[in-house]
Amino acid sequence: MTCLFEYSTDLFQRSTIETICQRFQVLLKQLFTSSFDLEKQPVYELSILLPDELKLIHDINETHVDYRRETRCIHHDFVDSAQENWQKMSIILDEQSLTYAETLYYVQKLSVHLIQEYQVKPQQIICQCIERSIEMILGILTILSIGAIYTPLSPNDPSGRLYSLLSDMQAHYVLIHTLTEEKFAFKSN
Repeated sequence: MTCLFEYSTDLFQRSTIETICQRFQVLLKQLFTSSFDLEKQPVYELSILLPDELKLIHDINETHVDYRRETRCIHHDFVDSAQENWQKMSIILDEQSLTYAETLYYVQKLSVHLIQEYQVKPQQIICQCIERSIEMILGILTILSIGAIYTPLSPNDPSGRLYSLLSDMQAHYVLIHTLTEEKFAFKSN
């Protein structure tokens, strides 16, 4: 079988037509193999991808990672760092700072409070809507140390959007502070 392509050299480069020809060959090979059944497989389901493109797609989507070492959570690494460096600064933001010991103390204090007072459990969705601050870091570490699912909310979003997000994700709790509490004020009729 012979196939000729006529094209305008003003509109197409030779390499483009060569690629079209290769794709056409791939399509024809699929059509004329003994495994192709037109009644079971529509023509539009045939692939026009070239072998190197298929390999690239496969390689990009190969997301399996073999972790040979024990996988650790960030809050476990933080506790280890706190025990080794308890007097060193762990958080510095503007004019505020906390040592590892202070940070660990506040994280544990808030964790105990959330577990005892609100019965927060692992795998519950806990949102946090807090401006950039040391409290934001403490909230993140607290949520992770409880084993809950940390979900940040933007304090810049309007209240209606925040309520919609909370409803959609079925969040159990929201950590807020004085700068964001007005966004979550319940409206009474």
